[in-house]
Amino acid sequence: MGTAGRLTPETLEKARMCIELHGKNLKKCRKAGVKIVFGTDAGTYNNYHGKQTNLLYAKIWGF
Repeated sequence: MGTAGRLTPETLEKARMCIELHGKNLKKCRKAGVKIVFGTDAGTYNNYHGKQTNLLYAKIWGF
C-alpha cells in the first residue's frame, strides 16, 4: 500500500503501461490520418488550468 503523497508500485506500473499503449495508438491514428481532438477537465481538484498544455504538447510531438 502507498504512503502519503506516493503511489504504489502497481499503480505506477499500470500508469506506465497505459502511457505506452496510448502513445502507440495515438501514433497509429495520426499515421492513418485520423483527426485528433483535445479536451480537458482542467479546473478539477489537483488539475489546474494552464497545466494541460504539457499534455497537449506530448500528444502533438509524441510520447
